[in-house]
Amino acid sequence: MRLSSIPDPLPPLSSQSDDPDVPPRFARIVEGLAAIDRRGPDNLSSKALREELEWFTTRLRAMKAISARWQTELDRRQQEARADDHHPGERALVDDMGEIVHVEHCSRSTPMPLR
Repeated sequence: MRLSSIPDPLPPLSSQSDDPDVPPRFARIVEGLAAIDRRGPDNLSSKALREELEWFTTRLRAMKAISARWQTELDRRQQEARADDHHPGERALVDDMGEIVHVEHCSRSTPMPLR
């Protein structure tokens, strides 16, 4: 989708943010969103509003997908840490259902035969 509704370019973005809680790598995103918000929807045609809403929805879905990936990685790391903390000397494995399975370390150098 092409946003034909933006009448004038937004001001250049910096890599700094006035908000100390914004990590530097996200400063441009926060600043860009603030610039869009400051411009507001008042001077946009109905067509332009629909186009921008569609664009916002697409970006929101992408952000939710990214957020889900980050959350999954954090959950995985926390699950591994809990398994390591509560069962020293064991290795935690995650099965297909996402359950933690603990396997004791084996010191055998040859595999056990399958029966």
